[in-house]
Amino acid sequence: KLPEALRKFTAQPVNRHRALVVNQTIVPRGYMTEKNCISWLASNIQNYGHMFASANITGLGLVQPSKDQTIKYQVSAAEAFHKLAESGQQSLAIVGDDGTILASLSVTDIVGLTDATFHRLRKPVMDYLQEHTKSKIPPVVCRATDSFELVLLRLSVAGVAQFWVVDEGLHPVGTVSQSDVIQMLEMKSK
Repeated sequence: KLPEALRKFTAQPVNRHRALVVNQTIVPRGYMTEKNCISWLASNIQNYGHMFASANITGLGLVQPSKDQTIKYQVSAAEAFHKLAESGQQSLAIVGDDGTILASLSVTDIVGLTDATFHRLRKPVMDYLQEHTKSKIPPVVCRATDSFELVLLRLSVAGVAQFWVVDEGLHPVGTVSQSDVIQMLEMKSK
């Protein structure tokens, strides 16, 4: 049941994106992820999300304002990852000289780094992302006025856990994530 799954997700510690699925006798059957839930809801929006599908994401409280989550494209990847770690956030927006978003750096972009490849962190962060990751460049973005349905579909199709909300000039102003959607849906189902 969707309301029960939503409650399980929101009861998890912050940034834990899975809930254990059990059968009637409490035997574990696997895990359900937030991504699974988002994909299912996107496929069934006409049945379960129709009452707020056309509402914009700002009105639903889904836009999380960014708190100094930008870094310039020319800094080293090491500096960028250091700032990401210090911020405690899931990602940083890599911006150009004019402040427009060029890419997004997340903790998954450091996966696979070894002693033999550690020197890659000396490169400018944009070069690092283009040469050594599968990051989408340009990143997936939305506007604060986009509908819930559009954002839900974009989260489902893009395969990312969160993406940037940008203003008309493509300057990052916040984020929206799978976790934000799950928490909002859980609150609405009470």
